[in-house]
Amino acid sequence: MENKNKEKGFTFYTILFILTILIMCIPIEAAILKTMKNHSYYQEISIQQFFFFLQQEVIQASELFVHSDGRITLRAKEDLITIELYGDNIRRQVNGQGHEIYLRKIKEIQFAEEASGFIVTITDKKGYIYEKKINFYP
Repeated sequence: MENKNKEKGFTFYTILFILTILIMCIPIEAAILKTMKNHSYYQEISIQQFFFFLQQEVIQASELFVHSDGRITLRAKEDLITIELYGDNIRRQVNGQGHEIYLRKIKEIQFAEEASGFIVTITDKKGYIYEKKINFYP
C-alpha cells in the first residue's frame, strides 16, 4: 500500500491574497454606500399622523367651522379647538390659548368644506401636496 501525503488547505500565500482583495474592496464598498441616497419618509409619516389626529379631533367634536383663511374650529364639549397655520407650523389652540405644534415645515394648509365634512390640503416646503377627506358626523 502506498501512503500518499496529500495535504489540502490554505497556504500562507492564499491567505495573503485573500486579505489583499478584502483590503481593496472595503473602501470601494464604503464609497458606493455613501453615494447611495437614503430617502427619509419622516415628513410623509408626520403628515399622515396629523391626518389621524385631526380625524380623532373631528370625531370628538359636536360642531365644525371651516374658515376661509385656512383655519378650522371645532367645538368639543366646552372647548373651542382651533387648528391653523402659524408661520411654517400647524398648531392647535384650545380656547385661544396654548401652542401645540402638530406639523413643521409646512408652506400652506387649506380646508375646503363639503356636505359630509371637509378636505384638508397640505403643501410642504418641498412643494409636495397631501390631501385627505375627513368626514364629520355631528
